[in-house]
Amino acid sequence: MKQVAEAGMGGNATMTQAANGNWTLSSLTNEQALNMTPEQTAMYNSLSTMISDSKTASFNLIDGSNPLSSQILVGDNGTAAGYTVTPGVHTIDMGDVKNMGSTGVLTGQGALMHEVSEGFQIQTRGASGTDAHYNTAIPTESAVNGVTINLNRQSPPTVTTNGNSQSVNIPVTINGIQRTVTITFINGNIPPSGGVLNNNR
Repeated sequence: MKQVAEAGMGGNATMTQAANGNWTLSSLTNEQALNMTPEQTAMYNSLSTMISDSKTASFNLIDGSNPLSSQILVGDNGTAAGYTVTPGVHTIDMGDVKNMGSTGVLTGQGALMHEVSEGFQIQTRGASGTDAHYNTAIPTESAVNGVTINLNRQSPPTVTTNGNSQSVNIPVTINGIQRTVTITFINGNIPPSGGVLNNNR
């Protein structure tokens, strides 16, 4: 998480985890703040707001070596009745996050902030999973990626399943141009290469 988050802030800020598991975020100098892109600033501001809040949220971070990763498509908010793998716990598959990459239309940084902001809203504000997803997580991910993710309750992503492969089509707008980014999961995980299509900037 630390590596992905710091890369998303352009290396201008550092995250430190204390022995009790709590995270802190370094402050920015004026020069660092001026050097950050709008996307990097969005990530910093979102993390800073959550870290400095009086309430705390907890996350379970796993990767592809954990058997649960095959059941989690990037994140599991722990509230989805009937198919959540870890009830009450927001779990983030950092293997999927890293395999999203950091240079495309949709990035691992955006995916991470989607999951963190969603979990934060559920755990500290009492939001439902659906409200947290659409009202906070998607706008936060959009800001961190510098795009508009065109999903809402009436227009969720389309999903195609073929054997052990599942493809999720996400409509986005970047620089006024609409396109669809396809994320493919094999056995529940984004492969290291070829898993995110039509994602070039």
